[in-house]
Amino acid sequence: MKSNMTTSFVIPKSAHHLMTLLEDKGFEVYIIGGYVRDHLIHRPSSDIDMATNASPLQMIEIFKDYTLSRIGEKLGTIGVKIHNQWIEITTYRSESTSSNFRHPDEVRFIGSLKDDVLRRDFTINALAVNIYGNLIDYTDGLIDLKKKQIKAIGHPEDRFNEDALRLLRALRFSAQLGFSIEKETSLAILKKQELISTLPVERISGELDKLISASQIQTTFETYHELLSRCISFNTTHLHQVERFESRELKYLSLLDHLSAEAIKVELLRLKMGKSFIQRVCDLKGLSETQTKDLYEIKVLLGHYGFDLVQQALQYQKSLNIDGIDPEIAKRCIFENVCVSLKTLAINGDDLMAIGLSGKKIKTVLDGLLEKVMREEIKNEKTYLLLSAIKELP
Repeated sequence: MKSNMTTSFVIPKSAHHLMTLLEDKGFEVYIIGGYVRDHLIHRPSSDIDMATNASPLQMIEIFKDYTLSRIGEKLGTIGVKIHNQWIEITTYRSESTSSNFRHPDEVRFIGSLKDDVLRRDFTINALAVNIYGNLIDYTDGLIDLKKKQIKAIGHPEDRFNEDALRLLRALRFSAQLGFSIEKETSLAILKKQELISTLPVERISGELDKLISASQIQTTFETYHELLSRCISFNTTHLHQVERFESRELKYLSLLDHLSAEAIKVELLRLKMGKSFIQRVCDLKGLSETQTKDLYEIKVLLGHYGFDLVQQALQYQKSLNIDGIDPEIAKRCIFENVCVSLKTLAINGDDLMAIGLSGKKIKTVLDGLLEKVMREEIKNEKTYLLLSAIKELP
């Protein structure tokens, strides 16, 4: 059913300008999707998508004075940069069935907003607004928005057959917005969950990142345990902790803490995460299992892993209420910015060269001085350090 109503929707100036350019040439154009949804529930949003009956070539001509992105041109999408913001505008289109459960076998450009809307995933993402702020709702998305539910457009199984990524998008929207998943849509997700195996791992990783950053994930992971287990080998033991951490590293560690550091590395490599990120998660795994109250040992940890990672480990240990690195000693070291690396040593290689040291001897002496400073056998002051270094002269 189409609902066309006046709302308090205020069109952003950049979007209004582009819409005006299209309408002045006789075309229709609407803001559609997530930006409209988020505006109606008073949720911050900055990504603006539009739909129009103008073809990609017509848009390229109309927006020729702007910086354009034509990456999605074959699918009807042109990106326009205006006021330092990218806005994507897509020609109305319909899609055929998908033989790979991800990309449509055929994309057809059409002239109807309604037909374009009916190919989309969920009703709350199919709301459109025209240049006057009028809301157009062909799928009762406003009703579902008020019910706080995620509901597939049309037959849920068809929507998931068209694009298997929608399985994860449904879970992500549910966790992000705190919405339930409508019964028939939920049953279809469970029935079609094996389609996850058809997705490129990069797509899975991208949705996982968004999902675990949501504010309400525990119910989602518990309800759709089997589906999400196809994506990542998580354990529910520390699931309740994931929402508490802002750190992406700690979120993944909470999911994978039942694994060894080496197994975590294998799992994250399979998900094609960045190498530096994987290393930090594995380092946090080791730090979280470290128990020490020794001042020197804590300084060594701070020097090797860095203040930030040790602080994250302290946060993790406190949240899980487990013994580990003495928090008072570690926090005092961090607060006092104690010397734990050559970078914070009061002298450097140039100072040692000035007193006659050279070659590999310089590194050896610096390492020795750092050791003495960390063990508090000598003050981290240039005078004292140089006096000690002079003793190393031949």
